[in-house]
Amino acid sequence: MVKLITFTVVVALIGLVRGEPKCSRFDYEEKLLEKMIRMEVEMEKKSDEYKDLQSRISYMLQQVNDERKDLEKEKENMQVRRTHLFLIKHHAFLCH
Repeated sequence: MVKLITFTVVVALIGLVRGEPKCSRFDYEEKLLEKMIRMEVEMEKKSDEYKDLQSRISYMLQQVNDERKDLEKEKENMQVRRTHLFLIKHHAFLCH
């Protein structure tokens, strides 16, 4: 029994001496804070990228809307020209 107790004490002492290093609360909090800061920086970066993307999309949509308006005006102008040509041809036909 004494040998078992002695063996257990020796194993426990070896475990304490050679055991894994334990992180102190300060080390843990420092690592956690560093990780949170890295995450915050990454979130700010993503936020800036999102704002840039949103700005580019808004600009492109405005260009598309401007182009659509220009096409609608051109369509109206072509309809007016077609009507004028029809009237000219109809008048020329009636005059002969």
